[in-house]
Amino acid sequence: MTRTVAILGAGPVGLAAAAHVLERGMRPLILEQGAEVGHSVRAWGHVPMFSNWRSSIRAAAARRLEHARWQAPDPEAYPTGAELVEDYLQPLGQTLAPWLRFERHIVAVSREGIDKVNNAGHGTTPFMIDTEGATGEARNGADAVTDATGTWFQPNPGGAGRPVPGELGHLRFGYGMPDVTGQEQARRGGKRVAVLGGGHSAMGTLIALSNLSGTSPIWLCRASTTTRARGGGAADRLAARGVLGTGMARSVDGGGIRLEKRVSSCRRLRDHPADGRIGWRGHRGG
Repeated sequence: MTRTVAILGAGPVGLAAAAHVLERGMRPLILEQGAEVGHSVRAWGHVPMFSNWRSSIRAAAARRLEHARWQAPDPEAYPTGAELVEDYLQPLGQTLAPWLRFERHIVAVSREGIDKVNNAGHGTTPFMIDTEGATGEARNGADAVTDATGTWFQPNPGGAGRPVPGELGHLRFGYGMPDVTGQEQARRGGKRVAVLGGGHSAMGTLIALSNLSGTSPIWLCRASTTTRARGGGAADRLAARGVLGTGMARSVDGGGIRLEKRVSSCRRLRDHPADGRIGWRGHRGG
């Protein structure tokens, strides 16, 4: 009997996992909440990747694509998110079409008949994946589950592990990596914009903001030092990541980006209707 592996998410990891599953003689069931493959990646299509094509394409996926007469990109080039979708994920998704199920929101993952009291045979009992979508509710069985949903749609909140009062639903409080030099330029340009975070998404956004005329970016960093965030510079194992860190250091040291360290939490967001500002009342630790 062919074993079934449920794969949650049809992004780079999920689709590559499906290719591996098929090579091992098993059947994938790919459940994606979006209407297309690469649903999350499409939200940051403007962002250049740190990894070149050589590091971004899994061997099993490449073997599958070669059978479909796919033209591989230059292995040393660095794709944007949009190029990753167009040149890799969409062609790969087409080869996996029989096993793809779109617009399926995961409600629960459990083992059939297993609960807090009855757990006999837990390790061998099949999984049950409950989903809902435009066509209603559905339940699928599987012998194994791979979670490739990622974190894009589960961003860190502004507070200490939870949203702060005024955060949820606020029209000027966003998450992810907005296209500040494109679609979001009118909204962000010429303003004072705070970015909370210590990762590369925050750094890339801050550098882009610093290049907008009249814009004053503020880096709200929870850590007491930015050494780790800046990476290894010229010695970084990922060259593009090192360039980002070097550019960030230059912008901060040159005053183009104002740095606030040890911002351990935000307590409240407050609107200032007179000039459209958002007040951010927080706490600085240390």
